[in-house]
Amino acid sequence: MNRKGTFYLVKEEILPEAIKKTIRIKEILKKGEARTINEAVEMVDLSRSAYYKIMYFLFMKLAMKKLLL
Repeated sequence: MNRKGTFYLVKEEILPEAIKKTIRIKEILKKGEARTINEAVEMVDLSRSAYYKIMYFLFMKLAMKKLLL
């Protein structure tokens, strides 16, 4: 893999459970079903540290790339 990274489009069923839960948390927050990240992670049974780690790699890096383009 090069320094820029490689992206893949994959079906949801092959994703690790933690990634699926992180995506679910984003949906919960967007819909207003939870007021805070802490409430949302409790709803899906994922630790906050796992949520933040996955959020960084899934969404923050992609957002930064878009800003740089």
